[in-house]
Amino acid sequence: MKKIKFNYVFDKTYNPPFIIGVHGSINPNNLIVMNFFNERIPLPTSTTYELGEEGELKEETAVSTPANDKDTVDIIRFIETGITLDINSAKQIRDWLTEQINILDK
Repeated sequence: MKKIKFNYVFDKTYNPPFIIGVHGSINPNNLIVMNFFNERIPLPTSTTYELGEEGELKEETAVSTPANDKDTVDIIRFIETGITLDINSAKQIRDWLTEQINILDK
């Protein structure tokens, strides 16, 4: 029986991102587009602290954040990466994920 061996090559800086969600759709070529994201609250644009007599930081006195509606909570969804795949690849990934989930559920 013939065999095939896949060799994996990756850069020394390989560092998979932490992903907590996905957003996407089907594109005009009937391919699945998935954009992976991580969520966080917006970082302040500045912070102000009182200084002690020796120049050390004391109490935080002000935080400037991007303006928003008081009834709305801002969340940033930072798109880490995205992929485009055909239906066969999507099914293979689905099946692989199902296997991994089943292992974790045991």
